Amino acid sequence: MLKRTIALLSLAAISFQSGILSADTTDAPLKMELEATQGYRVDKIVWSISGAHKHPNVLSELTYKNIKIYQSRLITKLTLDEYFAKMDLGYGVVCNGRAQDSDYLLDGRKAEWSRSHSQIRRGYTVDAVLKIGKNFKVDEWTLSPLVGYSFNMQNLHSTKGIQKIDISKNGHIRKSNSRIRNLHSTDRMSWNAPLVGLHAERAFDKVKIAAEYDFLFGVKYNEHAKWNLRNQHFKQRSNRCKGFGHVATIGAGYEIAKNVELSAEYQLSYLQAKGGKQTSRGQSTPFRKAALTSNEVRLGLNYAF
Repeated sequence: MLKRTIALLSLAAISFQSGILSADTTDAPLKMELEATQGYRVDKIVWSISGAHKHPNVLSELTYKNIKIYQSRLITKLTLDEYFAKMDLGYGVVCNGRAQDSDYLLDGRKAEWSRSHSQIRRGYTVDAVLKIGKNFKVDEWTLSPLVGYSFNMQNLHSTKGIQKIDISKNGHIRKSNSRIRNLHSTDRMSWNAPLVGLHAERAFDKVKIAAEYDFLFGVKYNEHAKWNLRNQHFKQRSNRCKGFGHVATIGAGYEIAKNVELSAEYQLSYLQAKGGKQTSRGQSTPFRKAALTSNEVRLGLNYAF
């Protein structure tokens, strides 16, 4: 899925850029920008499933929080006259994080009978975004409506588990603090969706400020997990029609040399997917909801050819 998605995005970018290259550039020379960024990102992911016939409405809920990631991005942009194509490829190294897995007997997250904590020791993230758009001059601002497609993936490895709530031998729910031995579980989650957005930019001599908002619609969520202690493999899929997302970015750039710009950006993302099913050992359970919240700060170096 990952290779296919990135290949499709790359093919679309190459096709669009080939169209630009084949156009008549006599009056509008082709402009190319290449930017490399390094950043720090913190993610939170929450997903939950329902019981049979949606009772209880939250049967199990897994929360990954404080996922600390060192993020690298390579951004290529081609501009011809007022049209542009932009390809953003990112790879992140997961440093650490925490996870909580809770199970419930009653609606509204009541009668919690199991809760465990674990640590995220390693993993990685992959991001690929393709955007095409057109620039319009409005007074001192450049406004750019755009359309595109986004793919995001997180691959997390959990270990060092602690059982905090469980059921005793006589059937009573009790607090616990026992170590979960030999925990080595993996969870690969991916999100993909088309998007529409608006980019705004203004230059002041050597300084440039910019802001962008993207709305993602029809967000599709897929997950493949392997929980070694339960010897359980399961897959989750959401309904595309119930997914959406928001991505907001603000930043500034400073020209440190001819055609070379140093930039700083902050990006806030929220993606949500609902409905669908979880499949494990040939049996299906209603998939309830998955949500991703991501905060990223980054520094970049941009060179315009």
